[in-house]
Amino acid sequence: MSTVIDRKLAYKKGIDRDESRKKREDKGIELRKNKREEGLLKRRAVHEIAEQTEDGTPATSRFPTRDEIPALVQGCYVEATAIESVTGLRKLLSLEDAPPIDAVIASGVVPHMVLLLTIDSAPKLQFEAAWCLTNIASGTAAQTTHVVNSNAIPAFVRLLSSPDENTREQAIWALGNIAGDSATLRDDVLSAGALAPLVAQLAAGPKVSIMRNTVWVLSNLCRGKPAPSLALVGPAIPAIAQVIMSATDEETLSDALWALSYLTDGDDSRITAVLESGVALQLVQCMTNSSSRMKVPAVRAIGNIVTGNDLHTQAIVNAGALPVLGQLITTGAKVQERKEACWAISNIAAGTPQQLAAVVSSGVLFPVAHALAHAEFEIKKEACWVLCNAMHGSSKEQALFIAQNFNVLEPMVAMLSVGDAKMVTIALDFIENLLKAGEAVASSTGEGENKVTVWLDSVGGVDKLEELQEHKNEEVYRKAVHILETYLGEDDEEDASIVAPGTCASGDQFAFGIQQQMSQPAGFTFA
Repeated sequence: MSTVIDRKLAYKKGIDRDESRKKREDKGIELRKNKREEGLLKRRAVHEIAEQTEDGTPATSRFPTRDEIPALVQGCYVEATAIESVTGLRKLLSLEDAPPIDAVIASGVVPHMVLLLTIDSAPKLQFEAAWCLTNIASGTAAQTTHVVNSNAIPAFVRLLSSPDENTREQAIWALGNIAGDSATLRDDVLSAGALAPLVAQLAAGPKVSIMRNTVWVLSNLCRGKPAPSLALVGPAIPAIAQVIMSATDEETLSDALWALSYLTDGDDSRITAVLESGVALQLVQCMTNSSSRMKVPAVRAIGNIVTGNDLHTQAIVNAGALPVLGQLITTGAKVQERKEACWAISNIAAGTPQQLAAVVSSGVLFPVAHALAHAEFEIKKEACWVLCNAMHGSSKEQALFIAQNFNVLEPMVAMLSVGDAKMVTIALDFIENLLKAGEAVASSTGEGENKVTVWLDSVGGVDKLEELQEHKNEEVYRKAVHILETYLGEDDEEDASIVAPGTCASGDQFAFGIQQQMSQPAGFTFA
């Protein structure tokens, strides 16, 4: 069994620090696979703009074929045909199905396209060339790198100050594709000075499409491992926070929330910078949004913040996160929402005694216990961590209160039968800490009888512990033997006056959260 000091070192918050961080990174990878929730790292511009003649009437244009690529490339080098030729290539590169990116790259025209970005006297040409390069950069890593190696990044950063709105928007889009390719290219974009003019776009109150693209690019600039330098991305935090406080567009708000979730996934200085923007209340509010596009990144950011120091955790508690997290466990439409909510609560429960008291008094342990008993296994694991962290940090009286009032012992005993040895050891830790608390209470009150042993036996816990003496995992076996020898070594006669928590004197189980010493708080209802 770990010592108290070892356990404290292991609990900011949950496993040991390295394992907890690895767990968080694994979850990030898992969630990033769902493009519909988090948004694509790269986006290809496939929209078509209405072309007009000089007198403003709609222009008729023929769609080029792939066989015309050599001729179109040649036309890019001739002033009289440059706009028409670049536009033709842009149309081919905007095809939904198999755009000819490699063929255009093989033609050698990409460096010339970058050169066209510098011709300020021809904004239409700049725009079409930027669009071509945007779509090339939306491809594979090799295709994106080819654009970058043609010195496109500084050219695009320069275009962020273009007086032409369409050209600015295309430059924003291109930089987003480059930054979304890899941490290396992301840092290249940041080092080229892209952040300040991007933030300036938001301050100008742009149209919705520019707002969306700018926030998406900022999100790409904040993401990835290794994390970008806080010195480089930190100046964007106030602007991103302002978007979260004021934006009404769902896509924009979702990308801004993801940006903060990336920024908070790191050391305490990053979390401090985010909290100093004053965004905590808005993050909590976003967890109540009806759309998972908002709830998932919001709860992710909250969960990251409470892995920080106690002041960070307290800021989230003060913002009213606990009841909202509890409700999310109950009503979350997606497994990921409920998992993240449990994970955040587990970190709060592993905080200061005052933070643990807030967890208990908020009533969130009702939905946590319900999840432990009835939810999918992935959620059960997170719920198990919540209760283990809570039990570890509790006083002896508080530990018994949790066991008596939240129906946690029976589902925790059920966890002793799962195939995941790690979770079995966590459940054993919970049971051992509860038995230890029961023994301390019995000793301090002079009762003699450790009532927890009776509770444990009434829900089949003693039998389960005896079965674990045959477990193939050495740690599980040793923990089970230790608990049996330390707390259950004697066959004491059961005291009929000691009633198992969550039952009546007849032994019948109460309905969940109904006839308990602590009434179920309003807002938590279970199907």
